[in-house]
Amino acid sequence: MKKRTILLAVVVLSFAMLLSGCDFLLQLLLGNDLSGTWELTFTWEGYSAGTEEMYFDEDGTFTTYSDDYGEWELDGDDVWFQFSVGGYAAYTGTLNSDGDYMSGTMIDVDYDEGTWYAEKISDVYAPRSLAKPAKSAAGLEK
Repeated sequence: MKKRTILLAVVVLSFAMLLSGCDFLLQLLLGNDLSGTWELTFTWEGYSAGTEEMYFDEDGTFTTYSDDYGEWELDGDDVWFQFSVGGYAAYTGTLNSDGDYMSGTMIDVDYDEGTWYAEKISDVYAPRSLAKPAKSAAGLEK
């Protein structure tokens, strides 16, 4: 009886979160999130491709190896993240079904656009040193 009650409570809670749009909690329950270390490759129009290492935290924030930071969201397989510094670049894209590759487009406050993709390196924070590009992932010219 007690196991049935707990199972029923989990099912009802999951259904209620789904209906209410609590994506963050639902993703934690289902294990679908971006948390971990990713290698981002990005190409702004008119610039060479750059690479940046990023750590996505479970709390919906991220930081980069070069100390830029911002917020992220995941809704199903739709990814969005935006830098809170530099050119305030916003990235939108799609996460693959294995949760280890994502790609899409980006735009900064000057309406510069580009494309990007990222591959998951680790499920934990695992920084590495990468060469600095002419224009950062955040949209800031260096």
